[in-house]
Amino acid sequence: MQMIWPFLIQVIILFVMIGGIIFLIYHYIVLPVLKSRKDLAHMEQALTEEQKVLVPLRLQACERFILYLERISPNNLLLRINQPGQSAREFQSTLLRTIREEFDYNLSQQLYVSPETWELIRHAKEEAISLVNRAAAALPENANSSDLSRIILDLSMEKHKLPASKAIEAVKQEIRLR
Repeated sequence: MQMIWPFLIQVIILFVMIGGIIFLIYHYIVLPVLKSRKDLAHMEQALTEEQKVLVPLRLQACERFILYLERISPNNLLLRINQPGQSAREFQSTLLRTIREEFDYNLSQQLYVSPETWELIRHAKEEAISLVNRAAAALPENANSSDLSRIILDLSMEKHKLPASKAIEAVKQEIRLR
């Protein structure tokens, strides 16, 4: 009987040690993994809910930017804004005001596109303004709106790809990436 007690104590100590090791593994490895999975599931659910709201807003912003960029392309701008009988200076002022007003109208949409895409959109606007101003500077004082339109179209034809076209491609790429 005396030989059994030391053996029993050793077995009890062994079971306590094994139980302690199992407890420590559970407490420091298994619980944190389970907690992180639970947190990840909550984050995925929150992200999905956020995407339900943001995706339509991003798409709307991209649609508005593409519409803006199409509207400021020289061909479309001149067809839409053309007012026969206006002087070239008056027409220049009308074109510049239209480009700026439409840009300002869409300004808040920059939240939904990347900084690179936004920069291309801004550059397209500045280039459209520059094109109108360069064309107006090439005309005599008594020129009319038709003369200005012709020079704008000539200058735009010199460029292989207008900045507005590059910006449209960037916006489309933005839609594909999201």
